[in-house]
Amino acid sequence: MTEVNNGAENISEQTQQDLDARVVVLETVQLDNTIVFKDYWAYARLTNEKIRSSKFLDPEYLAQLRERVDAACERVKQYQDDYNSALDKVSAIKRKYIEEKIQSAKDIIESDNNKSQTALRELLSLLKDDWGEKIKELGLTEDQYGIKMNKDDHDACWLFWRQINDQCFIYYREIKQNNFIRLRNELYALADVVNNAEPFDALNAIKEFQKSIKGVVLEKTDWEEVRAELNSLWERADQRFKTFKSQRNQDRLERRKKLDKRRDNWRVRQEANIQKFNDLISKNFDVITKMENHVEKLQNDLINARNESFKSKLETWIKEQQSKIADIQKANRELNQKIASIEKKIERVEAGEDPYADKETASTETSSAIADELNHLPNQHTEHDSTENTDHTEA
Repeated sequence: MTEVNNGAENISEQTQQDLDARVVVLETVQLDNTIVFKDYWAYARLTNEKIRSSKFLDPEYLAQLRERVDAACERVKQYQDDYNSALDKVSAIKRKYIEEKIQSAKDIIESDNNKSQTALRELLSLLKDDWGEKIKELGLTEDQYGIKMNKDDHDACWLFWRQINDQCFIYYREIKQNNFIRLRNELYALADVVNNAEPFDALNAIKEFQKSIKGVVLEKTDWEEVRAELNSLWERADQRFKTFKSQRNQDRLERRKKLDKRRDNWRVRQEANIQKFNDLISKNFDVITKMENHVEKLQNDLINARNESFKSKLETWIKEQQSKIADIQKANRELNQKIASIEKKIERVEAGEDPYADKETASTETSSAIADELNHLPNQHTEHDSTENTDHTEA
């Protein structure tokens, strides 16, 4: 009997030590972000079960243990409530930020659908709590950066995102359908242009249409239909243009044959005019040379003259000679201009221009008139020219 009592006392002592140790763990747990609440509460429940199942311990002692466990649990519960409140606050901030971004994407679904889709795609990382540098936009402290959204906020954001994403793509499909209807109508109008407009204008119209549809969104099958129709229109317009070009070249050859004979006769006359003008220019240069030599002699006489009356006469003669030289030089410039004009006209005629255009006829008549006028310039020799071969002496 004594041995039995001793064994029971040993068991009670061991149980008491075990319970004391478990309660101490509950009382001294570190309250920071390292605590795992799920494990703590499981440990607390197991401790209470052990206290209730301890039949050999003093009831008063067990009551004290339960009070200590309750106090420890209350302390942790208060910390957990505060911790959860902080988590909920951060979660609410993240939820608000995400929902505002989703709302912004929703607002531009119709005005800029592509931008709305891009914004929604970028929000996927935030919905997975992968914030990167964007976390700094929330105004949180660094120790709050790692706090994730709670389930309710996370689910609410996901639901809102899916709703707006569905709206975005529904409208996107509508855009593609409307684009296809519009392009199909424009292709009907383009076909009328290809069939009835000038071939060159038809090709340009197709090119402009191709530029206008860049960036337009369509379903793949609709794009294939548009491209097939556009290729068909291009082939039709290109064939019309080739036929038109061939006929135009044939007409051009016929016109060139008719112009060749007329051009040859015209060129002979124009080259004769050029020769006539060149001869006249050469003659005028000879006259200018003689007159410049005379002026030089008069200027030398002027330098040596001592009589004021004679100086005055010399100056008058020099001015008269210089004026005549200027007139002849002007006439030569006009002749050179006419020669250049005729030569340019010859080049244009060789390129296919009609040599008998009204403008050229008037030009040829003017050329002949100028030549006649230059042939009748006043005689370059005046009364004082008799002094040219004599020495000028003062009176």
